[in-house]
Amino acid sequence: MSGMEKKEEILRLKNQLDKAKGIFQNYKVEMRELDRDELRKYEGSARKHQTTLDELNRNLNYAKSLVEKAELMGDKGQNPPSAADGKNAKELIEMAKQTQATDVEAMMRMQRMINESEETGMETNIKLKTQVRIFQAKSCFHTRPPTLLFRLSRFRLQTEQLKN
Repeated sequence: MSGMEKKEEILRLKNQLDKAKGIFQNYKVEMRELDRDELRKYEGSARKHQTTLDELNRNLNYAKSLVEKAELMGDKGQNPPSAADGKNAKELIEMAKQTQATDVEAMMRMQRMINESEETGMETNIKLKTQVRIFQAKSCFHTRPPTLLFRLSRFRLQTEQLKN
């Protein structure tokens, strides 16, 4: 059954359940007009009908939630697994263990990737700080020449002028 067919069937069942609830309300109204002896005859069946309606309503709500969940999960014609699929308890436990093992492996991979990312980030930070220091040292050298070099170059210039 496709998702749309399931929705239509749920809507049809909801309408039937609403009609049944209306009939039950009429039944209860009719019971008010009975005398006590006759009322006792029908109270037991009224409770049974109320219980049945409540159970049907719960089942319908459960079916709705399954259809909505399947839509959200991107259902591809698959029904959610249940114990009624012919699997015994051992098979279900084994499936759960496999799922847990897969989840644990995925968590370990994720943790390893996070650790590698942190290491890469720290290495990059260290390299960046080193490069900033080198750049600052070079830019400092070019913007303000040290006095000794400045004096030497000036002295050299003066000596060359004297020779000429």
